[in-house]
Amino acid sequence: MIPNIRIGVGWSTDFPRPWPNQINYRPLRAAYRAPSFFLESMLGGGSVVGFIKFDEQLQIEQLVGSSASLGARINVLYLVSHGENHNGQYQLDLHKGDWSPAVSGIGDISPTVIVFDTCDLVDLESPNWATYWQSPKIPKTLRIVFGFSSQATVTEETSKASQILRRRHNQGEDNLRGLASRCSLHHLPWTRQTNRAGTWGRST
Repeated sequence: MIPNIRIGVGWSTDFPRPWPNQINYRPLRAAYRAPSFFLESMLGGGSVVGFIKFDEQLQIEQLVGSSASLGARINVLYLVSHGENHNGQYQLDLHKGDWSPAVSGIGDISPTVIVFDTCDLVDLESPNWATYWQSPKIPKTLRIVFGFSSQATVTEETSKASQILRRRHNQGEDNLRGLASRCSLHHLPWTRQTNRAGTWGRST
């Protein structure tokens, strides 16, 4: 495994939305578990912590546009929260506010790999889903994105799946794509990845 890869993890457990919208955002009390297991495994392979942010500490303005400060500090980002998809448009629901990466941007300097451990990163039934991820707001420095094309489950039991990373990290591959592929062992059945030209292709 490549040493000194900088890892950023973040999660949201609480969603103080106005009533009656609040009923659509159940608390995710186990949201901390999967990114914690992932970070522990990566640190054991020589990676370093870029940041750990959660709830009120994980703010949208730290992630978007030219004002983004978190993405420039890391190579790999792992986020756990609620996610939703409407007509191919993905939205990450954070503690306060919502983030649509292809609309608001990911920052001028983004991670190489992002794991969106949320529901519905893409809706493969929508004809617009690929167009969304080809937005000019998505920088070409972002090479691989992992996530669900379905509902996700954030519980104590399902988060234990990421413990497999502990057993696999010493096997390693000598490239960042190999590192990122290990994220898929945490019940992430769908990925997209870019080639050097920045176009999108299916990876399974």
